[in-house]
Amino acid sequence: MLRVLNCVALCIFPHFIYYYATPLSEYEALTSTSYGALAAVGTALVKGCLTALFVPAGSDNAFLRVSIAAAISGADVAGLWYALTKLPHRNISNSHKFQAVALGWAFVCALLFQLAPILAAFLGSPDFSFSHVLGAVTANIHLAHMLSMACAGVLFWSKRAKPAGLLAVLRLVVVAHAVAPAAISVLADLGRVSSAQSVLLHAGSSGLLAACSWWLWQQGSAKAA
Repeated sequence: MLRVLNCVALCIFPHFIYYYATPLSEYEALTSTSYGALAAVGTALVKGCLTALFVPAGSDNAFLRVSIAAAISGADVAGLWYALTKLPHRNISNSHKFQAVALGWAFVCALLFQLAPILAAFLGSPDFSFSHVLGAVTANIHLAHMLSMACAGVLFWSKRAKPAGLLAVLRLVVVAHAVAPAAISVLADLGRVSSAQSVLLHAGSSGLLAACSWWLWQQGSAKAA
């Protein structure tokens, strides 16, 4: 029981820690965080409907499943674009805006896709399972992933003029953020990679993309200066 509670805490507490340990709480970014959460819920509903409509039941064709998942993952890009550019973020800088939206988005995903399965598995079988740990770790990886994706997104969709080369790299990084987790999840569902390998792949791809987003943010800051 205590081990499962620790996994639950590991799954959701880092989001609260991030909010109160960064300037987000000082700038009262709760509204922008709520926008990210609502966008995540809407996107999850759209992706669920698209998956039910277009993913062939029982198909074990990895290329087909990955291709469809990659196309459906465009909903993540659209949802993030809407949350960052179409909702009224008042008195908040781009730096705090992308962090707030990403935090709200990642928190909802942690509740829906990591915490809920952990609780469901525990209620079905109270024995501690390694899957509980993997779920909690995945929630933290996804938090870093969404911060990285929103960072690249806010740069890509900003109205500030950007060199054509930088714009192309930004576009590629934003798309890669959406496609990589979808492809890894499909491979895990098909049994091509184990649960532990899936988490490692998520961590590796998220780390690489985070490094790209950090570099792009530095480039964007340099251009602004």
